[in-house]
Amino acid sequence: MSEEPTPAPPPAAPAVDPSAVASTQPARRSVDMRYINVLASLLAVFVSLLSLWLAYSANRTQERMLAASSWPYLRFGSGNLDESGAPIIRLMLRNGGSGPAVVHWVRLHAEGRSFRTDVELIEWAAPGARDYTTWTATATNVPLAPGEFLYPLQFIRTDDNEDAWHRLNEARWRLEAEGCYCSIIGDCWMFRSEAQPTPIEACPAPPDGAWSN
Repeated sequence: MSEEPTPAPPPAAPAVDPSAVASTQPARRSVDMRYINVLASLLAVFVSLLSLWLAYSANRTQERMLAASSWPYLRFGSGNLDESGAPIIRLMLRNGGSGPAVVHWVRLHAEGRSFRTDVELIEWAAPGARDYTTWTATATNVPLAPGEFLYPLQFIRTDDNEDAWHRLNEARWRLEAEGCYCSIIGDCWMFRSEAQPTPIEACPAPPDGAWSN
């Protein structure tokens, strides 16, 4: 009996190259990097805008602090005694703010009349007054420090001028004042008797009858 031939084994499957398998997968890396780049750009824009806002906010804060530290507050008043209690009529401007006040002009007026000098004021309050002595100080172009007073008029009482003194003492309540002043950084205000100062862009020209520099 003849032997049957042994069948040949089937051919081996070709070896799979791992790199070839990897190369057949979709390329995702470039897509992921694109989104990362977009997010990074948006973050950079946000950081830049935040930095600009912080810088602007800090600058505004410094401006407000500077304005507060140089803020003047000018008021007009009068009195009839000095620090020792002696009878003397004083018209006064006082800076009650935190910074110097540069006075540009002041106008004293009453009953439709302005007073440029102490003589005009005394003649209005006490017509025909004689033998009186007053002290005046310029009210303009003088930086007033915080808490400082400026006295446009001082009128001391004596035996010779007692009548005029009493008439001026009564008339001072009818006096009104207005004026314009600025801070050392250029902020300006108008002030009037019995009213809060009003911020303005710049001091206007002084009206007729005002003391000005």
